Amino acid sequence: LVLVLAGAAVVVVVGGVIGDGGAASGEGLAVGRREVTFVDPGRSTPALPEEDLDAQPDRTLETVVLYPTANVEATSESTDVRPAGPPAADGPFPLVVFAHGDSAGPEAYVPLVEPLVREGYVVALPRFPRTSRSATGLADAVDQPADVSFVIDQVLALSDRPDGWLAGRVDPDRIAVAGHALGAITAVAVTYDRCCADPRIDAAIAVAGTGVPSAAGALDDPPPTPLLLVHGVDDPTVPVAGSDELFARAGGPAWYLRLDDGDDTVPGFGRDGELTLAAMSAFLDARLRDDPEGLAEVAEEVEGSGRGEWRVRDVEAGADPAVEVATTAAVGRPARPGRAGRGRRSGLATPRPSGPAVSRW
Repeated sequence: LVLVLAGAAVVVVVGGVIGDGGAASGEGLAVGRREVTFVDPGRSTPALPEEDLDAQPDRTLETVVLYPTANVEATSESTDVRPAGPPAADGPFPLVVFAHGDSAGPEAYVPLVEPLVREGYVVALPRFPRTSRSATGLADAVDQPADVSFVIDQVLALSDRPDGWLAGRVDPDRIAVAGHALGAITAVAVTYDRCCADPRIDAAIAVAGTGVPSAAGALDDPPPTPLLLVHGVDDPTVPVAGSDELFARAGGPAWYLRLDDGDDTVPGFGRDGELTLAAMSAFLDARLRDDPEGLAEVAEEVEGSGRGEWRVRDVEAGADPAVEVATTAAVGRPARPGRAGRGRRSGLATPRPSGPAVSRW
């Protein structure tokens, strides 16, 4: 156990475990894992009587940090378990903060985001102190956008420590946020809401989300931060109309994977999960790595799957090199030789279910 003081915040690092990297995956990277506790002494946590939880004078955010590490051979018979505390691969890497849904937590989404780590992203998954418990904690969701900003602060602080395990591995100029269901609402708020929009965020991903403004008009005239939306038409909990409206009102370029019959219960599994992961990877590559070519590949995948639509909205036509079409539907271009299907992102296999059930909101 390591205790680190990062400014006024307290950071506790508990051990380190390597996730499922395989002996040869993606770009030659495996998945390193640390469980870190960030404590914000400047904000409080309300009581949750239904769960016998007292009010706290601070906010504690238990956070799983997944990071690229050198792809070495496993030292046991299992390729899923590696020595504790692996060194991070040479960076810096873009940062993605992923917000969980209601009554869920980081573990539910690790299988979804691990392939992104193998592609060279650092992914932080905080556990929100009240909404991870049950639906009775929903009132605390108003504090979650600030939680996401605080996690960004603390991960960048870890990267700034010259002798730390994440030293120099995070690029402060390449940051995205993402979330599922209630976590998607959080990601939208921290990116676009006047109450709490974080200007460091370069891209946002909302899976089965909607916009819930902090006040009347707070989401009007949003900043032009690029947006990726994923939503199933048959979602029984968060209506697809929420993503439809976000797409229509986007202040910058937007991409929308609108699945014909998906719901929000298993965003990382099955064929819809493959499409979701492909869209996330291509969008992040375009916005954080200036590599837009994967977006056209996703358009072809969606068209070939027959499982939904790939909509693209170019708010400022011709101004953004990552936007190739300004219409709905799966419009793409033929793949270049040697780039059939998703070959460029060969590490993006369908995630295996693990951990607790994913939230329904």
